[in-house]
Amino acid sequence: MGSSLTTFAGWRYAPAAATGVRLLMKLLLPLFVLWFSLTATAQDIEIPCGDSPSEAVLVVPEPAGRYLHVVCTIYGHVLNPTEGWFWTTPGAFSPQFYPSQMVRQNPDEIGNDIYFESIVVNSLDGDAAKEKWDEIFAGMFDESEDSPPDRALEIVANSNMERAHTIYIFPNKFGYSCSATCRKENVFLMISEKGSGETISW
Repeated sequence: MGSSLTTFAGWRYAPAAATGVRLLMKLLLPLFVLWFSLTATAQDIEIPCGDSPSEAVLVVPEPAGRYLHVVCTIYGHVLNPTEGWFWTTPGAFSPQFYPSQMVRQNPDEIGNDIYFESIVVNSLDGDAAKEKWDEIFAGMFDESEDSPPDRALEIVANSNMERAHTIYIFPNKFGYSCSATCRKENVFLMISEKGSGETISW
C-alpha cells in the first residue's frame, strides 16, 4: 500500500497508522482544548442520578471504566467518555456518545426513566481481538508497519428499552460501535487532553 491514501467512511487516511494518528491529534488538539473548556455548558442537561431505578447500572466495570462512564441526563442515561477523553470520528470534530434512549435526534425528556440495565465488559485477546479489528479495519492499515491489535475491550450496554450498544476499543486508540449494526461510519478515535503521549492500557 506504500504511502497511498485510503478512503474510509468519508475521510482519507494514510496507512502508516502511528504517524497518521499523531499528526491528526496535533492538528485537532486546539479544537479538543476548546471542547473541554465548553463541556460545562453540556452539564445543563445533566441531572442527579439519585432517583434512578434500583436496577439501573450507573458504573462501567473496569477496565473500560477508565475511558467510559454513565452520565444521567434529562434525556436518559448516556455512556460518555470519561473526563479528559474525547471520542470523535477520525478526521472530524464529531463527539461520540451512546444514549440509552438509542436516538441522537429529537430525544424525549424522560430523565432517569430510561437507563442501562446491564453493562458487561469483556477482554478479548489474540485471534478474538484481531477478528473484531478485521471486521471493520481490514485493509485499512499497512500490516507491514502496523500489526492488527491483539487486545481489545468489548463493552455491551443493554438499555431497559431492549436495545444495546456494543463498543470495541483497541490499544491504538481506535474503536467502533455496533449500534445496532457494526459499520465503518461508527469508527471513532480516542483523544486525550494530555496529548498524543497518553496511552490506552489495561
